[in-house]
Amino acid sequence: MSIIGSAIPTQGYGRHRTQKQTENESMARNHAFFFASTKGQHILKNPGIIRDMVEKAGIKETDIVLEVGPGTGNLTMQLLQRCKKVIAIEVDVRMISELRKRVSGTEFASKLDIIHGDAIKIKTLPFFNLCIANIPYQISSPLIFKLLAHRPSFRCAILMVQDEFAKRCVSRVGDYFWSRLSINCQLLARVSYLKKVSKQNFRPPPKVESALLRIEPRMPVPSINFIEWDGLIRICFERRHRLIRKVFSNKNVLQRLHENYGTLNQQSKQQNSNSNSNSHHQQQRQRPNYNLEQTKKIIFDLVQKSGISDKRSRHLDVTDFLRLLKFFNDRGIHFK
Repeated sequence: MSIIGSAIPTQGYGRHRTQKQTENESMARNHAFFFASTKGQHILKNPGIIRDMVEKAGIKETDIVLEVGPGTGNLTMQLLQRCKKVIAIEVDVRMISELRKRVSGTEFASKLDIIHGDAIKIKTLPFFNLCIANIPYQISSPLIFKLLAHRPSFRCAILMVQDEFAKRCVSRVGDYFWSRLSINCQLLARVSYLKKVSKQNFRPPPKVESALLRIEPRMPVPSINFIEWDGLIRICFERRHRLIRKVFSNKNVLQRLHENYGTLNQQSKQQNSNSNSNSHHQQQRQRPNYNLEQTKKIIFDLVQKSGISDKRSRHLDVTDFLRLLKFFNDRGIHFK
């Protein structure tokens, strides 16, 4: 709170008006600088929860551990005692300074590598075996999929995330939280909800409850085009309560798929013609006319043959969507 804000005139019988932010702001001042809640800076202060995170990861002495958002280093110090090296990615220079002070002059100084930057914007993450972190909640989804796209794959991740986000990740077919996030996570990894964590375990406390999530990448990695897969899932879960045949009867969806169909087929024809050096055939080549009604009929037939036309997206699992994607791809219908 600013000096001007703190100079509120007294009300009633000499008592100051209580404000909701006072408690959080006083807690944020405990470390000689503000923790920016807008950046997801909620420092995990409970040593019992930190111990749980470390133990559930199954750390080996030879492991390299990635920590995103180490903050002041409460978790980092515990990790350094058990692994070969910790790579900490932190965007706030104040936190980096605090972390360096904690390891300065100790045996752990040589085991800690600090990268100053945004974990999402870093083009290539360094090699790591485990990821253990109390991450900023606003980057939970992009960070998880960045980790899962990393090669070589890591062994497991133990992440502190928002409780509702964790429930969406582990949700099952037909559940209230079954969503695009659920199905994408479970396509690429085995995801487990470990425990709920109260907001009072953080300084300053966030507005929501938290949870520990365990993520183990699937091996081998599913051999699909993830961009196409996500394009299909996005279309289906935009209207997750609709029947699949209704989803693919939508005018905008049909127009999008028709444009993709025409573009990809024209590219294929162009490649074939370029490989043919006979100029006579090139002169006779004509650009094909792709009719929207023909595309509609192809899509309608595919959905009917899929066996799930009268089901809703929230009742379909990973296998159902993989089969549907194969039906479309085999007939030249692609997603992006």
